[in-house]
Amino acid sequence: MGTLQGATAGRGANVRIDAWLVLVATLAIWVTIGAAREEGARDADLLAYVIGAAVAAPLLVRRRWPVGALVCSALILQLYFTVNYPAITVAVPLAIATYSAAVAGHARAAATIAGGLELLGFLYRTRIENESLVSALGIGTVTDVALLACVILLAELVRSRRALQAATRERMRVLER
Repeated sequence: MGTLQGATAGRGANVRIDAWLVLVATLAIWVTIGAAREEGARDADLLAYVIGAAVAAPLLVRRRWPVGALVCSALILQLYFTVNYPAITVAVPLAIATYSAAVAGHARAAATIAGGLELLGFLYRTRIENESLVSALGIGTVTDVALLACVILLAELVRSRRALQAATRERMRVLER
């Protein structure tokens, strides 16, 4: 019975941590939305902030469905862009979901989704908005790609470290017999 109680307590702690992550991510997204300025875009209104909060909401299920949470966040972020609000960085709203997917062993999927969003943004700016390649690549795109790559690499490092620690514990357990 003690193991069940420990597992239940652990789940409760995880839910609290994930709720805090949603709150922190929401606040970061709201600050990003509030700071965004783009000529020709509609001004950020209440709907922009609701969509911003919705981008963070899938983090509540990131432990059970890490890739699903990332896909949901990415799709909701695309809704924000479709409504023609000022462009915001992709890295801020998707960093936690990208990390969660990668640390769960889905680094390739996380990189594909995050990289795909960056590529879509780049193609939109060069094809639809007729920006030059240099302008579209700009500091924002390079920074986003670098940040998301670091998030994925950090997640892979944490995942491999956990696997090594688990293997070491197992070896120790076998040797103690």
